[in-house]
This record gives sequence, C-alpha cells and structure tokens, in this order.
Amino acid sequence: MLLLLPLIAAMSLSSGDARAPRPNILVITLDDVGVDKIGIYGAPAGSPPTPTLDALARRGVLFENAYTNPVCSPTRVAMLTGRYAWRTGAGAVVGAPGSGPGDFLPSADEVTLPELLAPAGYRNWAVGKWHMANATWPGGRNNHPVQWGGFDLHAGTIANVSSAAFSDSDWFDWPKNVADENGFQVVPTRAYATSETVDDALALINTPSEQPFFMWLAFNAPHKPFHAPPSELHTQGPLCEGACGAVDKYAAALQALDTELGRLFASMRPTVAKRTTVIVLGDNGTPPEAVNQAGLSQKSKGSVFQGGIRVPMIVWGSAVANGGRVHTGMVDAVDVFSTVLHIARLRVPNDGVARDSQSIYPAIANLPTSDRAWSYAERFEPNGFDAPKTLHRRAAQNSAGWKLHHYPRVGPPAKLQLYYLPDDPHETNNRYPPSTPAEEAAAAELLAVLELNGS
Repeated sequence: MLLLLPLIAAMSLSSGDARAPRPNILVITLDDVGVDKIGIYGAPAGSPPTPTLDALARRGVLFENAYTNPVCSPTRVAMLTGRYAWRTGAGAVVGAPGSGPGDFLPSADEVTLPELLAPAGYRNWAVGKWHMANATWPGGRNNHPVQWGGFDLHAGTIANVSSAAFSDSDWFDWPKNVADENGFQVVPTRAYATSETVDDALALINTPSEQPFFMWLAFNAPHKPFHAPPSELHTQGPLCEGACGAVDKYAAALQALDTELGRLFASMRPTVAKRTTVIVLGDNGTPPEAVNQAGLSQKSKGSVFQGGIRVPMIVWGSAVANGGRVHTGMVDAVDVFSTVLHIARLRVPNDGVARDSQSIYPAIANLPTSDRAWSYAERFEPNGFDAPKTLHRRAAQNSAGWKLHHYPRVGPPAKLQLYYLPDDPHETNNRYPPSTPAEEAAAAELLAVLELNGS
C-alpha cells in the first residue's frame, strides 16, 4: 500500500494539450456494492476497511449522489450504450429465473463504447465479469464481449463464478472465458477470481504501446456465492464454513477486492498511470443478505429504494483537476458512456439514436457543471420488448431530493410512492397522494419523467 499514494498523485496530473496522445480510460465495476459499504461514504461500524478506495477518493472526485439500476445487467448495458433499460430491453439479470431468453443481449444495432473508441486508435479490453449474456456461452447468438460488445478481447466470466451453467464452480475453481477475434476457449482456473482478474488486467495495462486503451474491468466480488477469500487479503478473522456468515464473508470479499485494487495501482507502470483516468462505481446496491443496518435489508439490491440504486462512484487520474473534491450533483451510471467519450476527446455520435447519457467530465475537470435535473432507475422482467412484464419497478428523482416510486404491476391503479429524501433518507414516509403544493409540484414533475421514460 505504500506505493499506492504517490502513484495516485502522479495520476492526478492534467491531461495537457489537445494534441497529446489520447488518455487511457479504465472503468472499474464493483459487483453489488452500495454506499453503505465504503468507508469514505460514512459506512457504519462493522463495515470492512476500504483504504484503497478511500485514498483514491481523497485525491480524485467523489460523487455523493450516483445512481444505477437495481440489478447488474441493466446497469452494465446502460454504461456501454448510454441508453436506459426501456430503450435496450435489458431490464433483468441475464440468465436469472424470470429474465427471459437465457442468451439475451440487446440488439446488435446498439452502438457500444468500444465501437466508437476503436476508430480513434483505442485498444478495447473486457476483463472480469460480463453478465450481458448467458453463462452457457458459447451459445447460438453473438453473445460475448468480442462479438456483441466490440471488444478486442475478453478474459473472465460471462456471468457469476457460480451460475446455473457452472453450478459446481466457486471462487477458487471456475471456468475463465478467453476470447479475441480469432475465437475463444474456456480455461479451467484455480486462482482466486479477484486476484486472477487483477493479474489479467495488469498483463494488458503494462504492455508497452503508444496506443491508448479502454479497459472494462468488472470484478465478480463481492457478489455471492459468499466465501472466505485468501486470509492475506482481509482482516475479517475466522470465517464459518458453508452457507453461513453472509455479512462477514461479504465484508471479507470486499476488503480483499480493495486490497487487490491497491496491488493493481501499485503495479501499474508510472508512464501508463500518468495517462490514465479511472472511473470506479458499483453496479447496484448491496444485496439483502449483506446489509447490516436494521430494517434496510428489503430496501437494498433489487429494489428501487436508495439502498438498491445509490452506489459509490469515484473518478481520479489524468482528467481530474484539483482532486480531493466531493461533487454533490446527481449522476447516473448511464452517464459513463458520454463521459468516456468526452475524456477520450470524442463526441457522442449524431446518428439519430436517442441516448440518455450526460457527460460528467466538467465535474471531473473542475469546470462549471450542468448537473442532471433528474435520474431514472428501472427493473423489469422478462428482458426484451415483446413478452408481458411479470415484474416492474421504476423510480425517478429530482435534484431537489424528491423521489417517486412506480410499481406498474401493483393495482389497478398502479401504485405510486412519493418521498422527500433530505428528511427521509430511508424512504419510510410515503407522501402520495400529495397534500401540499410542494408535494403536488414534485409529483407532477416526476410523473412527467416517468411518462418520458417508457411505460
């Protein structure tokens, strides 16, 4: 860890002249991590230490109000396409019961970040968990990062380390998919998955090249199956065997991830680090089994409550100016799309495709910002557009702190809930139907946002 802090300082240099080489961009996704688990966000007592992430935030930009979808696949698709789930059809966890076709992916017509970065000379790598296709890869469709996502290669898992297709696998014995334009293979792997992901990332990042890179680095951790990581990576003490101790095992997996992130940054060549901007965020909130705050387990991952969609988001590196700042404006995972293009000095294409992404580069570069007026989150099953939805949860919130839940499957009429987050962060006091002018105005505004975003 001693090597980490000076390296982060080196990464905070200005990106410099527009004629300089395009910067490297590293997007890191933490699997099932809400703000309640990260120290610098004020995690409660008993949470795992996260010194690497805390140190990065102190030298970069911490986004206080970052939001995702309630589950992972829709968030990941939104990040890569800049489009909300109702546009892409990706509303559920791919491969989960009720999600629809197991090999579902958004249409091949969707334009992804690698497809836009490649013409500018970027090498595009996907490392770690994908989960925008079924775990039974290869299947009958173009359902992996190289074929659908436009990446040059992928090394990692298609879904979780233990899935329906690989039910006998675990964090220390799992099938790694390795693919490039020449084909693919499945490699039995017995290294701890988090450590193997960092090894794969470093092997690519430290390859000498004048070309910039875009890396999609998506960790499986600390998603279940809950497990005991190698003891040298955490300080959670003895962990029980078998299906027990979810909170402690989750904490150990997250601390192990933070430790391995420290190794990642300490091992990057300084010349590479100097040109790199990193965006790190959770893909959704903490899972119910790992919530250690009374009364909040049912308002966590899978729900549109704050515990399901509010996540840590930290940016640091070459694009950051005047690091050590906290940005309180609202940001959305879908904004990663435009932000990556902005950092790469590329424009969002004027191709007639409706996109929901808004660049947060001004906040990163300490420039005047135009923050989001509202954010939108959604979960529906099954994936796609044709089948009737058997589950549907939606939420919209505005910059003033009002939030409206919409449950179209409840009713009729559809169930609505209105909350004022500054006074009610855990969403316990439903103000719908509105009874004051402020509530009526907020409800009308957010109903219009819901109307704008599908049905």
